[in-house]
Amino acid sequence: DLPSPRELPKRLDAALHCLYLLFNEGYNSSHPEQLIREDLCEEAMRLAYLLTQTTLTNLPRTNALLALFCFQASRLQARLDEGGNIILLKHQDRSKWYRPLIQKGFSFLDAATQEETSIYHLEAAIAYLHAVAPSFEDTDWKAIYYLYQVLADHHPSEFVFLNKAIAASYAVGKEESLKQLET
Repeated sequence: DLPSPRELPKRLDAALHCLYLLFNEGYNSSHPEQLIREDLCEEAMRLAYLLTQTTLTNLPRTNALLALFCFQASRLQARLDEGGNIILLKHQDRSKWYRPLIQKGFSFLDAATQEETSIYHLEAAIAYLHAVAPSFEDTDWKAIYYLYQVLADHHPSEFVFLNKAIAASYAVGKEESLKQLET
């Protein structure tokens, strides 16, 4: 049942989190025979887009989540080799990244820039920095490291700490990265 207009904002966070999980399952499927499920990514994007079309749910965090989806989905065609194996970001052919989707993501991220900053804003900003970098080596690692620091401060998790340590190896140095990994 559709919640009342008064209840809707309270329930939106749970819906956004479900869409986040749905997209992540598509982006990095738990099924070894199908590592990427584009159908799940597309469905999460479709549902998030619908939320941006309703006044009560068209909030900055909704747009930030959809921006994140666009930035990540723009790389789907570059994530697998001919054998169906995952290609790490560092080795992806950036010419296979779908630039119109990156532009769409930027539009949603721009729509998300208001007084609210959610975890989706931070993750979308990180994905944006990867998407606009001309190469892996030319990525703005210092900005990414800073964003992971903000994530670690406000939304701590093992995944965030690991990614922060990886970003530290490129932004600060290997010693700092190893120190963070040990911690």
